[in-house]
This record gives sequence, C-alpha cells and structure tokens, in this order.
Amino acid sequence: MSNLNGTKDSEFSGLENILEAIEPRTELRSLVVETCKTASYLNEDNTVHHGLTFYMNHNPLSKLKVNGANAQFIQEKHSIYTPEGKQFIKAIFKDEEKNDGAVELLMEGLVGSIRRMFKGDPDESAAEIGKVQPDHEASYKEWGFVEQVFSRHIYAIHASAKDPQAYLVTRSEKGRIRVMHAGNIIYSSLPEEIHPIYSQYLGQGKASPKSQSTKNPEDYHRVHEARGSPTISAEEALRLQLAILHEHKIANHHYI
Repeated sequence: MSNLNGTKDSEFSGLENILEAIEPRTELRSLVVETCKTASYLNEDNTVHHGLTFYMNHNPLSKLKVNGANAQFIQEKHSIYTPEGKQFIKAIFKDEEKNDGAVELLMEGLVGSIRRMFKGDPDESAAEIGKVQPDHEASYKEWGFVEQVFSRHIYAIHASAKDPQAYLVTRSEKGRIRVMHAGNIIYSSLPEEIHPIYSQYLGQGKASPKSQSTKNPEDYHRVHEARGSPTISAEEALRLQLAILHEHKIANHHYI
C-alpha cells in the first residue's frame, strides 16, 4: 500500500523498528519517519541534482549552535503530514537559494524555518566522540559513510553529535535518505552505513503490545535526560542508551 505521496508504507519499516527501540516519544518517531518519506518524494521527476537537510527536536541548551543570520522563519502553517506541506517542501528543495542550509521541523510537523546553518568544526566533533584522534581531519569513511558525500551530510552528522537529542535527516544528491542521531548514522538507504548497534533492529518485527507494557518508563527517562543534558557528550549519551537497551533486549522485547 502507498501513502499520499506514492511512497510505499513498508519502505521505512526498518527505520520504524530502530526508532521504536531507541526513542520513547511516539510523535517524534512519527516525525522522523514522515520526514524520510517526504524527502524520498522530493525529486520523483529526477530534475534536481542537489540535496536537502532537515533537523528536529533540537535542544537549545546543547552544544549545537544554529546560525539564524540568513534564516527565513516561516509564519504560515505548512505541515509535512499534508499534501500541501509536502509541496511546500518540494518548492524549497527546487529553489537553490532556499535549500541552502537546513529545514527546521517543529514537533507537530510544521516547518519552523529554513536556511539554517550548523556552527562548529566537524573534525572537533568527530574527535569528541572518539571517531578520530584530536587534531585529525575526519574523512567521510570515519563518520560512517561508504561513499563520498558533500559537506551538508558531514555537517548534519556533526550537528547530531553536538546535540544528541536531535534527529537529522538528509536527502543526498543521489537520492539517498539518511538519519543521523547522537553522532551516528542510524538509518540509510545504504544499509552498510547503518551503525551495527542500530542495524540489529532492521529485520525485526514491531514490538508486540506485551513488549510495550514491559518497557520501563524510568529507563526511557534516563535516556531522554541524558540526550537532553547540555553537559553530557554524544558518546556518553549513546553509551547510556545502549546499556539500557542491552538490559532489556532479551527480557523486555518480544517480537512477532
């Protein structure tokens, strides 16, 4: 079955499984998936050969600073959950001036602003989370990409390292869809790019109601608090998150 933009509902089922394992907020999981569906719809006629970046759930108290000097704040209500909102995003995608930078999405799916730039040095971020040694230039491979990518993708994963609470979605010039979170690629059109911690959930069915009832809210609170803390690093937040997942992997996840 296809949704209103022609994307098969099952296309991002693997991402849905990953998000169900790591993200307690239903509305945020839905927003990430819908963003990926929207991104995949942007260039059906194959007439545009550049990419686009989306970011959501940014914690303003995190280490990530977003430049608003050239930003355009959107006053009208354009939701990516509607056909009209998707057409609005498509118009941004096809406008070389407006797609220069990232699109900010609010929790309810509304476009908050466009042309946002992420400050900071990606090489420093890579060193902070242990991907490279200090003062070492991080290559695209060290960030986890299997093919050379343009700077928008490097800055997106850098932004996710600076703000472990945020989710970044990119559409590449080749049409690849990627999701970055806490300094890692947690989903990609190229499965080999997905960090092994997350790829283990790709082939699993959605959790049954039994598993939903056995997840400990305190654990989710710990994960959310760690990702939202302005003082904890992306690496520390990820370690806590994975420790919690490991504790409950067998006991509390029953898949059908």
